[in-house]
Amino acid sequence: MPTTLRTVVKKLRPDVIVIDQAALRSGPWFGTESAQGAALFRDLLWLLSWARTEGISVFFVETSESPDVRTNEIRKSSSAVIPLDDFSAGESDVMGTRLTGVLLDHANELIGQEGYKSA
Repeated sequence: MPTTLRTVVKKLRPDVIVIDQAALRSGPWFGTESAQGAALFRDLLWLLSWARTEGISVFFVETSESPDVRTNEIRKSSSAVIPLDDFSAGESDVMGTRLTGVLLDHANELIGQEGYKSA
């Protein structure tokens, strides 16, 4: 939720952040990509900056909708962009969806690079 974003992410300190572009077009984040959503966009930019500073990966799940300047900024500030065409939430196999595979690949990279040990 936009109103609690900073408090929640600082408290929970997620391992990864996934931003679904579709969520920016409905619900509490509606308008983030438009001129009317300047405050929401600033919150999202704060999240992207905070994640970068904290070394937290951000995945942007992009829909096929036409991007605007703000969408491009989100894309550029994300660790990886996953086009919606690459996976379907309903299409899964033993490894899950394409998104699951991308996140698992990223986790394996982190384990290899940082000697990460699970609790």
